[in-house]
Amino acid sequence: MNRVQFIIVTALSGIVAFCILLQIIFVRLSAADEVKLRQVSAALQEGQNDFNHLQQIATRVAQLAQQQNDDQLRQVLIRNNIQIKGNASTNAPAASSTTTTPSSTSTH
Repeated sequence: MNRVQFIIVTALSGIVAFCILLQIIFVRLSAADEVKLRQVSAALQEGQNDFNHLQQIATRVAQLAQQQNDDQLRQVLIRNNIQIKGNASTNAPAASSTTTTPSSTSTH
């Protein structure tokens, strides 16, 4: 092996070693990002579950307000910016059509 071949082989092995080092760094960064992504996904899923539960509660409160003809329950829904479409015949809230909107007075 002459001197030029030795320099070429040494340079190539240095490049390979550098690529392996980069691979190790990228794998560690990727693992850290994956952990963060899992945490964020879990928080988003929990928030979606909470939102669904709150919608169910609002629907049940609206149904109760309709069954009991209770103006106080309707006022609770209105104060919390939960929109209930009224039934034309009884002028009571229709529980199946509840939609929630974010409250302007709540703190996040």
